[in-house]
Amino acid sequence: MTTQKQSELALKLDMMIGQLQQAVRAINTGNYIAAGVYMEMVQNQLPKVRWQVRG
Repeated sequence: MTTQKQSELALKLDMMIGQLQQAVRAINTGNYIAAGVYMEMVQNQLPKVRWQVRG
């Protein structure tokens, strides 16, 4: 994996981690609809990221 590809993957993973953190904050404030939206965003990105990790 090239350095550029690693950087792109790291950026995507960081973004997904941020979305999961937002989901946790939403759950903690009782905003389950927003939490579901953040979780769905992460779920939709998982297949692409999995393939990037596998190469």
